Amino acid sequence: MIRLLSKPYPFLFSTKRNVVIAVLVGLLVAITSYLTSDEKIIQESLTVSKIALSLIFSLITFSSIILIFEILPKLIIPETVKETWTISKELGLISLLIFVIILFNFSFLILVSTDDSTILSVDLFFNLTIWAIIIGIIPSTVVVWINYIIILKENLKQVEQHNKKLQKILQLQKNDTTAISIPSDNKTEIIQFNVEHLLFIKSDGNYVEIYLEQNNQINKHIHRASLQAIGNELRNYPTIIRIHRSYIVNCRNIKSSKGTARNYQLFFSNIEQSIPVARNKFQVFNETIQNLKPIQNK
Repeated sequence: MIRLLSKPYPFLFSTKRNVVIAVLVGLLVAITSYLTSDEKIIQESLTVSKIALSLIFSLITFSSIILIFEILPKLIIPETVKETWTISKELGLISLLIFVIILFNFSFLILVSTDDSTILSVDLFFNLTIWAIIIGIIPSTVVVWINYIIILKENLKQVEQHNKKLQKILQLQKNDTTAISIPSDNKTEIIQFNVEHLLFIKSDGNYVEIYLEQNNQINKHIHRASLQAIGNELRNYPTIIRIHRSYIVNCRNIKSSKGTARNYQLFFSNIEQSIPVARNKFQVFNETIQNLKPIQNK
């Protein structure tokens, strides 16, 4: 179970997705609440009508989803955490949402109650919690697991296609000896390297680490420059692309790739670390790999 919960999972909480989920779940709560509520009990215990109660429950659900899925991540969840998102973190955020909905609903019932002894009872809070678990946490867990399987299969299939294409490229000798010169933030220094030797470029604060391979030897060069500035200088090289906020890679020199439900991992010869591909870079990376063409010796 612990291994399952620690499996990589994509952080998918985009604004558009959050709004759609909030609207659909809010409507579902309104309909469910209206169909299952006892109108007689509502008239005896609350100062609102059955339809008003259902609509307010729906509004609370909508607002809670926007708060937990949209506002909270932007305020307190850093990019580094999103990039290491797991199934347990996904379920934890969903559980927090369910708890907030229960708390807001219970608070609302207290405000509109005409019978405090009933509304403030432990039984009612317990029943609300059980209701939320049954229609919230359990279905959400099932959906997360199904979504994990679907995304993982899609990524593994895509990675298999990448590796087949990369093997074809690696089997042919490269012949791109273009030398690149890029100005650094240090006015007395020029960044120079050969396209054929470039593996990847990593951002590290105000510096970049450029990894080159020549004669099976890895050389790392550190320069004062921004990854954005270097990316702009390399925009005329279609196989050298930015695949992450911290990485630019030369797709011709990728040895292999692996996939998880969260992202792709790229590997280079004689380099132990793997390079992640951000989900928002999947499309450009996939298109670049598919468009790779071997460079024949003259």
